[in-house]
Amino acid sequence: MFPRDLGTLINRVRTSDWAPPWRFGVRALMAKLVDRNLTRPAVSPSACA
Repeated sequence: MFPRDLGTLINRVRTSDWAPPWRFGVRALMAKLVDRNLTRPAVSPSACA
């Protein structure tokens, strides 16, 4: 396999004066994770007993 067969990775970066405002906060992030069942306890319940 040669590099020309893989394609190109392009990372476009904008400075804050050009980027749209960030509207996705921590509360929204946690709600999405819960909706997708991607959360788990930080400590095992059996470790607390």
